[in-house]
Amino acid sequence: MREAMSKYLAKQAARALKKRRIALGLKQTEAAAKAGVALGTLQKFEQTGGISLERLFRLCYSYGMENPILSALECRDYWDISEIELAESRRIVR
Repeated sequence: MREAMSKYLAKQAARALKKRRIALGLKQTEAAAKAGVALGTLQKFEQTGGISLERLFRLCYSYGMENPILSALECRDYWDISEIELAESRRIVR
């Protein structure tokens, strides 16, 4: 189940970033160069969703999407109060 969801999310992210690239009027070669990733990396990502986190962030930054990504990662709307309290207490959970 987790693997299937992970693959689904990766493919959805790939579709969204491909749409953004197209909206910016960038060819794959231009987008790859702008982001500092290999053309093959971008092509594989757009086809399969497979990419490293660092390269994903490079693409997001080059497409002007870094702020929404960071906002989504920092969002606590889905946290319950005990999770927020634990995070704020700065205790190490191992």
